[in-house]
Formats: sequence, structure tokens, C-alpha cells
Amino acid sequence: MEEFQIAELNNVIKTLDPTTSPGPDGIFGLMIVGLSKTAKLFLLNLFNHPWTLGKLPLEWKRAIVVTILKPRKEADNPENFRPIYLNCIPCKIMERIILDRLNFHLAENNLSPRVQYGFRKGHSTMDQILYFCQLIRDAQNNKPQHCCIT
Repeated sequence: MEEFQIAELNNVIKTLDPTTSPGPDGIFGLMIVGLSKTAKLFLLNLFNHPWTLGKLPLEWKRAIVVTILKPRKEADNPENFRPIYLNCIPCKIMERIILDRLNFHLAENNLSPRVQYGFRKGHSTMDQILYFCQLIRDAQNNKPQHCCIT
């Protein structure tokens, strides 16, 4: 597998929210955003080592779980809370680089179906709903028998 490049790291760091809460490692988003070029190269090497070995550091697999009370819900019922996982920011960055590579590969090789809207940049589930409504209108106008499976 090709090692990560500094341009990939810089692209992800540009989109990183500096107010991101730290995971178990205590690293804040602001600490990463303000890294020098030398520190970024060190971080890149830190990513490339486990990437080539195919093993993540154990610490990166840990998360802090914080529960948040759902809006307008009573705190006496555990089902009224949703978990928020605070993962290690370096691991999030590495995952994002991998995701960017996967998305690029899918787009370059036309591997995503035309009607795949979820989890794609520039597409939303609302686009899918509108597309589905259009299919229904087209079917009604053509008057053939039709069914829908959801």
C-alpha cells in the first residue's frame, strides 16, 4: 500500500475543527491545527508505520464515551441518552486520509452507483428522496402497474 503523503495530511488538517474534544490520548484539535511542518512530517511517519504494518496502535482503538441527554427527554431513563465517542484525533485524521483515498478510487473508477446518494460528497439523502418521488410520478404518468419495496 502506498504510504500517506504530506499533501493528504495537510488536506485533512485544513478541515479539522480546532475545537474538537480530545480522546483518551488528550490531544486536542487545536494542537494538530497548529503543527509546524516538521511536526507534520513526524505525524506522517507516525501514520505510515502502522499503515505499512497493517496494525493500529492499541491506544488509537480506545475511546471515551460521553452520554448526552436527548432533547426534551427525561434523565431518569437510560434510553433517553445517546453515546458520543471521543476517539483519538490522530486516528481520526488517519481514518479521514483513508476515506479520502477510498472516495477518490470509487469516483475515478465509476464504482459508485449513480443512485448512491448517502455518504457521498455533494449528495444528500434529500436528493435520494427527490429522485424517488420523481420515479413515482413517472410511474403514475405512464400508468403501468408498479410496486415499491423499501
